Amino acid sequence: MESTNKNETNILVEKIKPYPRKWENFTMGQIKEFTLTTGPIGPHCLIHHKAQALVFSVGGYTGNFFHDINDGFLPLFITVNSLFPNQDFILVISKLQDWWVQKYKDLLQSFSKYPIINIDKEINVTHCFPRVTLGLVSHGFMNIDPKLTPNSKTLIDFHNFLATTYDDGQSHSHSYPHSYQPDQSQLQHQSQLQYQSQSQPKSQPQLQYQQQHQSHSQPDQLQPQPQHQSQLRPRLVLASRGGSVGRLILNQDEVKLVAEQIGFEVIIFEPRKNTSLHESFRMIHTSHAMIGVHGAALTHALFLRPSSIFIQIVPIGAEGVSDICFGKLARDMKLVYEEYKIGVEESSLMENFGKENSLVLHNPKALQQKGWSQEIMDIYLRQQNINLDLNRIRKYLEKAFKKAQVFMAING
Repeated sequence: MESTNKNETNILVEKIKPYPRKWENFTMGQIKEFTLTTGPIGPHCLIHHKAQALVFSVGGYTGNFFHDINDGFLPLFITVNSLFPNQDFILVISKLQDWWVQKYKDLLQSFSKYPIINIDKEINVTHCFPRVTLGLVSHGFMNIDPKLTPNSKTLIDFHNFLATTYDDGQSHSHSYPHSYQPDQSQLQHQSQLQYQSQSQPKSQPQLQYQQQHQSHSQPDQLQPQPQHQSQLRPRLVLASRGGSVGRLILNQDEVKLVAEQIGFEVIIFEPRKNTSLHESFRMIHTSHAMIGVHGAALTHALFLRPSSIFIQIVPIGAEGVSDICFGKLARDMKLVYEEYKIGVEESSLMENFGKENSLVLHNPKALQQKGWSQEIMDIYLRQQNINLDLNRIRKYLEKAFKKAQVFMAING
């Protein structure tokens, strides 16, 4: 918000860009600015509304599921519960895209019963409201601070709110194929569910890593577990990055076999931009454990039931951002949380930096002292893929399986 000023006629003027990432100059430069003025009566009202308005932007990183939640729906949930408890309001949104409205229409309707106003299309149209609030309240990355909300809301309350929207009562009677992908026919947009830099984005060529389908360490006799009735086995969701740039599990098929050998029913979950949130919620909410490499897909951990098991695979150099984004989420959601921090021998960065630059692999904190720049983000989040040590990940999965059995026995 710019400082308030007065001109000769005592008209107050304030300017606001209603998007929460105020520290990112590049991102905020793409957000439409709104001007508030007081003084003489404005233009004639073409449309009168009885309900108040809540105005915000969905520009910035729209399309990345993490940012859609972290920069949009979490702040919206906080704002509504802080400023509009049991009150009607109209959502007035800037930078809307049709596919975004289609994807989140049910969630938007859970907030407000009124049609959304796409303010960017309201050219030469004057809307009048009894009251207008601009901007959303944010408590930081994936966070709801109960001390800062009048009714002490938490991230579990947000999970419950999602459940009221997406749980259609079929959660306990639905089965899934072992590789779950969304229906691609509804929308034409391709997925780019990769974590975006928290610093200023720049245009740089994306570096592709050629997958090498060789396990770093092979356990003996990788054979899938004999198929039992799925309801008797804990379900593990393995979040896959698929065709994303960076942080691919190169030996994903072998990891799946290890988990099945232990006793899990494994579902490969590869989210896309047009993934059905009803289907995703139903599948994850009825599962007992989830595992995946740090990335936007892990935002779906919000769909897990409290006390479910959640394993985040942390790439080299991503320890801090992994904890901020999903470690805290797991703790606040009361999930049974484990971090699997990969070793240097499990990282594809060994090929490029193993001999010539040990700082990249062995002391990323020193490299990041001056900040999380685009160049550093590209190294650790785009150039790096993962070849998991199967014997090591087996120990984590065996531990998770025992806990998942206990959870399943109690919660179904």
